[in-house]
Amino acid sequence: MNENQQDELLADLALEQTETIKEEYMKEDIFDYLMGRAEYAIKSKSLALTHETYGQAKIARKLLAITKEQFLELNKILVRNGINNPAAGLE
Repeated sequence: MNENQQDELLADLALEQTETIKEEYMKEDIFDYLMGRAEYAIKSKSLALTHETYGQAKIARKLLAITKEQFLELNKILVRNGINNPAAGLE
């Protein structure tokens, strides 16, 4: 492997690492957005908004935009503590 090939390989590796870092930040941004919506939906006592946010979380998970653990956390807030909890008072 000559010096030029080594430089190209290093550049490719750097690009891959940059893309991986960007993806991780995007996942956190999407999760933070969904958490904000989930908290707002529960506080506003809106059943429709809670269902809508849950749907967004399901789509984000299917697209691998959030991790399984993040989806489970959103599911706990939206479904267990919201939709399936009469005490939440969603209307």
